[in-house]
Amino acid sequence: MVGGKVESVDKYTILLPTYNEVENLPIIVYLIVKYLDGV
Repeated sequence: MVGGKVESVDKYTILLPTYNEVENLPIIVYLIVKYLDGV
């Protein structure tokens, strides 16, 4: 609480189906970080 106001913190959950997707994980993680950085 700052100055009588309640600060909200946004939280996100990302579910990734990864069964047989080991080759795609690096690009998926890269894109998540790229587009959600600073959110």
